[in-house]
Amino acid sequence: NERLHSVVGQYPGLYSELTYHFYFPTPGDPYYTSECADRSNYYNGINSIPATLLDGQININPNNYLESTFEEWQRIPSFYTVNPSGKVDGNKVSITVDVSALLPTKATTRLIVAVAEKLTVKNVKNNGETEFPHVMKKMIPNASGTLTGIIQAGATKTFNLSWTIPGSYRLPLDAQAANIINLATEHSIEEFDDLEVFAWLQESDKSVLQSNSADLEFVVANSNPVANKQLVAYPTQTSDYFFLDMSAFSSTEPLRVLIAD
Repeated sequence: NERLHSVVGQYPGLYSELTYHFYFPTPGDPYYTSECADRSNYYNGINSIPATLLDGQININPNNYLESTFEEWQRIPSFYTVNPSGKVDGNKVSITVDVSALLPTKATTRLIVAVAEKLTVKNVKNNGETEFPHVMKKMIPNASGTLTGIIQAGATKTFNLSWTIPGSYRLPLDAQAANIINLATEHSIEEFDDLEVFAWLQESDKSVLQSNSADLEFVVANSNPVANKQLVAYPTQTSDYFFLDMSAFSSTEPLRVLIAD
């Protein structure tokens, strides 16, 4: 949303922005998933698009977003830090989140983690937009997140999560129920090297205590080459692109690769 970005762009490093694409207006966005629906239900439903949820509690039309709105919410103190990091190695996403507390968390506090693509372009439709930022791809382990348990004041707790990206890329025709991405067997990631992780603490009243995001490191080679010097191609079924892992070979070895379709 242009209005929203004109405001938050003045405050770099002070906010996290994650986009859930939706099934309406018809035909909806191809990158809509069941987890987008789960989050909508969590917030008691989204009735209009675009919609912006501030700190998980206030639902506004971003066309009405103001600098004073940002500053009002930014002034609310937070007593927690959330520091996510991670990497993409082949089709394996590994994420670490360190949560530090100045006040104890509650037994009901949840850590919500999402993998997003920083910019997508293949889901362009007919509303004039040509690219989309921070598009949610998968929530880890799911849209409900993970209970943190009580983290005592002054303590830090580390959470390790992972996701194996399934199958191959598919661009659905639309966001209608019969066509949406099956998160168990396929994915809608356009570029594996353009992923980021979002992490936030959320209370039972839906308030967000703290959030943060980080780029995911894209691993381009295997640091432990196999003894028989295999050349590995993955994913094994693809309609768009695939990766060749040639890390078993040194840069001076002659190597010829023939690829036949």
